[in-house]
Amino acid sequence: MLDRIGPEAARRFGDHPALLAADGTPVSYVELDRRSDAVAVGLARRGVGLGSVVALTLPSDPHYVVAYLALAKLGAVTAGVNPRLTDAERATALEVVGPDLVLTDPQDVTDLAVPGEAPPPLPHDPERPVAVVLTSGTTGRPRGAEFRVRQLEAITAADVGTTWGGGGPMLASTQFAHVGFMTKLAWYLRLGTTQLLIGRWRAATVLDQIETHRVPSIGAVAPQLARLLRDPTFDRRDLSCVQTIIAGAAPSPPALVQEAKARFGAAYSIRYSSTESGG
Repeated sequence: MLDRIGPEAARRFGDHPALLAADGTPVSYVELDRRSDAVAVGLARRGVGLGSVVALTLPSDPHYVVAYLALAKLGAVTAGVNPRLTDAERATALEVVGPDLVLTDPQDVTDLAVPGEAPPPLPHDPERPVAVVLTSGTTGRPRGAEFRVRQLEAITAADVGTTWGGGGPMLASTQFAHVGFMTKLAWYLRLGTTQLLIGRWRAATVLDQIETHRVPSIGAVAPQLARLLRDPTFDRRDLSCVQTIIAGAAPSPPALVQEAKARFGAAYSIRYSSTESGG
């Protein structure tokens, strides 16, 4: 699925930015497709192929997205592991996943690239595993939730149907290893969105991105929203672009909901979901 959507998105959206790195560097749809092709070839030469499991403990930057798409083009399985876990937590996560290869540094991805080459296309297989997403482990050891082609197709169909284009700027506010990114990258690409990457979350940085790029929807947990509202520059900013606030992963106190709705002038949606359901 991702192996097909990536090239088609490159054909449709060309030089439009798919990603805007934390330092402001854009990565176009064409560049994302080309770079993931080159890395896929390098991975194949390392023995990665159909059914291989590769863990990514990479930061949430363009290298992660390139690696994820490259692995999908080989029919390999991507298992994202949050690099901000403690050493012990990360070791447990890798034990659960049991990867054939672990990519730990962005330079690992860069070094794998074989410029100008691309892997052969894969046949469509709805049962081919694409990703393993780890649960939070709040009730014990984390578990790996597997997502196959048909499941990612279903998630994309539920969110965007067969639509191409129409997307705008979106703030990438969670780690890429999280279910919110791993299972939704396909529809981000399909809509032609620009993912705004911010590195470490800070209220002032998030507000800067929202105001500068006119972000229409904010995804956050309640404590983050409280931090945004308490930022001393909040009331001096033009945040009229915000239409919806989507909160999950923690309770939203009624007072926070009312204040956020009033001061952003936006609808507030509280989401309950699970990793196993694809978010």
